[in-house]
Amino acid sequence: YIINAVNCWTKGLRWLKTDGATSSNGILHVLLLNTVHCTTRDSYFYGPTVQQNIQYAYTPHVSSSLLCENNIFHHNVSPIVPNDPHSGSVIAYNYVDDTFYTGPGVILHNVADCMNLFEGNNESNFDSDQIHGTHFFNTFFRNHHDGFAHNSGAADSNASFDLRTHSRFFNIIGNVSGDGHFTSYELDGAAGAPQPGRDTIYNLGWQGDASGTTPPNDPDTPRTLLRWGNWDSVTGTVRFVASENPSAITNFPNLATPSQVFPASFYLAAQPTAWWRTPAGIPPWPAIGPDVTGGTLTGAGGHANKIPARLCFESLAADPLYPASAPRIRTFDRAICYADPTPPPTPTPPGIPPTYGSGLGVRRVGRRTPKWR
Repeated sequence: YIINAVNCWTKGLRWLKTDGATSSNGILHVLLLNTVHCTTRDSYFYGPTVQQNIQYAYTPHVSSSLLCENNIFHHNVSPIVPNDPHSGSVIAYNYVDDTFYTGPGVILHNVADCMNLFEGNNESNFDSDQIHGTHFFNTFFRNHHDGFAHNSGAADSNASFDLRTHSRFFNIIGNVSGDGHFTSYELDGAAGAPQPGRDTIYNLGWQGDASGTTPPNDPDTPRTLLRWGNWDSVTGTVRFVASENPSAITNFPNLATPSQVFPASFYLAAQPTAWWRTPAGIPPWPAIGPDVTGGTLTGAGGHANKIPARLCFESLAADPLYPASAPRIRTFDRAICYADPTPPPTPTPPGIPPTYGSGLGVRRVGRRTPKWR
């Protein structure tokens, strides 16, 4: 629990929970409450293994300006669950494998969640639910949603993006949705999960089924949604479609002609140096997006590569200290996972001083008395 904190961080940790708890006694690997500018990075999260409610691996509450970056979420009940007002944060480049209860890697499960960035994550899908309240002005950029490829088919939501009632003014830009179970492009106000017909890229404005007094389906969810430059396996195209750009609405309209050229990142000025490298290789930068070609992941039209957290996860061995865990808990060492795969350059032997600026009137640097050339 990180409570009433500023500028705190956890990094390079392995969080393990090999049993479960009742729904009245939740399991939260990392809970941030009343925090700002706190970082959770380069870590491995496993479990719990018993399916119950209120078991969230990473869950911010009443917090802002957080960073959840380059983590592995393995066999979690619910991996990333903002669960109370949460704004101005970045959740980026996390890999989710074997979610077995709620399905999506990220679920907005709070009230008044707004102005957060979700970038570069590789997960099954995303769910913005209606149970506790509204969500708005959240942005998704260069994420890869691979459906049930590495997660349970018995998911709470089968859609790549499930934006339920009162999820408004979202921005979904440059993402890749690819999996064989996606069979339709869009359903608005569809019936409950996981009924047939919800294996769709976008499920928009559904009223939901777990919020006490059920609110109505919401036509403003699709009406205010910006979709731009996304690739999906149903249409097989990168879509720049004018009707999916709400430039004519009265409140918060988008540009009439947004650019079709995207930056590599919305929050990083350049390719990371601390963790964008693994012994299995260095992924392209950017790794995911409509402008990426030759990507190595199947079902993504060549637009997606493995991010560092996934390369790390797939290289990890089963931990012999936990032989009974199913699936097996993995060993994890941040220093090994994100090591540079290229050897350092051979140093210059001593006694051979370098010469700088030959022919430019620059002095020779060495142990002798410098002289002009």
